[in-house]
Amino acid sequence: MEGTLSFCILRIIVLFAPSCGSSKINIKDHSVVHITHSIIQVANITLYIDKHRYVCKDCGKTFTQSISFISKRNSISNTTKQIILEKLKDNISFSKVAKELNVSIQTVINVFDDNVKVSRNTLPNILCIDEFYFKVAKGIKYPCVITGFHPFKIIDVIRSRQMSQLTHYFGNIMPSERNRVKYFVSDMNDTYREIKALFFPKSIHIIDTFHVVLLFTNALNMIRKRIMKKYNVKSYEYYFLKTNWKSILMNSNKLSKKEKVDSKTGEVYTFKERFFNDLMIFPELYEAYMTKDDFLYYEKKSEVKKVMNMINIFIERCRNASSEEMRKCGESLNKWSNEIANGFIKNEYNLNITNAKAERMNRTIGDILRNAFGYKSFERLRKRVLYIEREKSKK
Repeated sequence: MEGTLSFCILRIIVLFAPSCGSSKINIKDHSVVHITHSIIQVANITLYIDKHRYVCKDCGKTFTQSISFISKRNSISNTTKQIILEKLKDNISFSKVAKELNVSIQTVINVFDDNVKVSRNTLPNILCIDEFYFKVAKGIKYPCVITGFHPFKIIDVIRSRQMSQLTHYFGNIMPSERNRVKYFVSDMNDTYREIKALFFPKSIHIIDTFHVVLLFTNALNMIRKRIMKKYNVKSYEYYFLKTNWKSILMNSNKLSKKEKVDSKTGEVYTFKERFFNDLMIFPELYEAYMTKDDFLYYEKKSEVKKVMNMINIFIERCRNASSEEMRKCGESLNKWSNEIANGFIKNEYNLNITNAKAERMNRTIGDILRNAFGYKSFERLRKRVLYIEREKSKK
């Protein structure tokens, strides 16, 4: 039965001294050790071993008999170790594995630390880099995850997005390998731009559409909150801005077109129609919403001239916007115009190259952190992420 704890007493008898092969041996002393041994995963067996220490009459050396299914100085069997490592291939916490196998959490951690060795994968043709929040030390709280875009695979997790850390990391990779990178995909971070210029000068830098849309979305939300503060909390305007925040950040093609009948007037309407009627009450917000929405409809894989013309149109729209938030978006678009354009221009792989897969990897790391209620060691987190992802790719 699951959770049953069985007991077994073994006595190990030695016939020959391992140092000289002599059979002239005496028992010097003995002790009983207990070993957790999971022969099957539904029952945990504790072996109590009467372990003798011997002395050889010929050479005078003392020794103990080794046990084939137990590593030296361990209190769990090799079988239990393998079960621990197998379970840790999935996103399951150390504590849950410990509970299932009736061992301590520290034992599970020690097995993982001692037996899992991971190194980075070689750099891909399309390199995506993004950061996630994980405070490991004072001043260091944003490690980076590097992924390959096509095919998707995790390359490595770097301790920090700080310039010194990234320079040290990429500086230790041979130029011949770095030169394989043809596309460098990141968000609008000046450090990444410098890293690209230093270590991947031949690559094309892409700021994907997701981060531009995120720029607009953040501006929209700031405008919404700013306007909302001007109204009484009991007013309809306040109610609309408060309750429709998701719709305000949503693409227009996702707004419901299902017809409804107003119970008071009998008017037939759709949510989308009524939403836009109300949104136009707030000119700054409506203007920002339409700018973001229009940006989403431009085609990818276009020619250079067409793309640059499109980017310039949106720079001007933002620069001439009535809200300060959108004018700041225009400054960012202008600063990163070439990199943003590269995300729209047709590439040699005929792919829509984005940072979406790196973002997905960030969510996976977030799940690992939540399941474990956090990690204290960055190196352990790095190994766990790589271990889980690489094992997943084998399935």
